[in-house]
Amino acid sequence: YEKLQCYDEAIDAYKKMVHLAPDDATAHINLINLYKELERFDDAIDLYKDFINVEGVAISLMFPFQSAGV
Repeated sequence: YEKLQCYDEAIDAYKKMVHLAPDDATAHINLINLYKELERFDDAIDLYKDFINVEGVAISLMFPFQSAGV
């Protein structure tokens, strides 16, 4: 979906992946990166914080926000 620029569908698909596999870092990072690409920084940050709270993810995963100035 993302490659076809069907962003709403891509977001829905990534959200389903995150819901089905809450400990899957790849699913979270893909959705975070899509939010970043769409300049939905608040959504990206909220998802990142939720994932950290659940999994204690290493702070190095914060890379999606470094170039965004967040």
